Amino acid sequence: MLKKTNKSKKNNIDILENEIYNSINIPNNLEINNKQKDNKLEDNKSEDNDNYCLGIKKNNVWKHIFNEIKYDGKQDICISAEQIKKCKKSWKGENCQFEPRLLCKQDCDDDRPQIFKDNNLCIISIKNGEYLLTKNNIYFKLPYKKTKTIEIEKNDDSLLLSIGNSETSLIDNLRYSGLFEKKQYLGEKILFGLSEPLLFFI
Repeated sequence: MLKKTNKSKKNNIDILENEIYNSINIPNNLEINNKQKDNKLEDNKSEDNDNYCLGIKKNNVWKHIFNEIKYDGKQDICISAEQIKKCKKSWKGENCQFEPRLLCKQDCDDDRPQIFKDNNLCIISIKNGEYLLTKNNIYFKLPYKKTKTIEIEKNDDSLLLSIGNSETSLIDNLRYSGLFEKKQYLGEKILFGLSEPLLFFI
């Protein structure tokens, strides 16, 4: 009778653990690993396709903006966020927010829409709500020398470290894997600060 009671308690604990995991949408390690292996190629193809479609949409929106402000791409000009938003009124294409922050976000040379590449144009923020369309190249290729690769072991002690792929989650993984404490970085133990989102779940 005692053995059955202990087994019943264990089952109840297992059920409770599963309910907790499901309530915060945390898959188990096996599911994470299998999904990553089985869907890696499909995910890459989907991401490439999404980026391709987004690139076409951005390019068409910028073509429309250039037409509306009568810009031929032959000289440097300033364009405001207000001008960009106003161009939405005459837009008849696929639904688009005409959000300046997103349209003007071109962090690297490859991010430039085709119309920018065709006219050798770059765009850069010069102050809040105002951007410079320029013929000057604002990108610089960083020269990387051959260096020794430093391998670190990922900390898998918590399933929470497997959630998300944002900048914050990446920093968390690096932090809890001890990268920042290595001699190549700080060279000392971190006692306070530096991203502690796991406290939110405690």
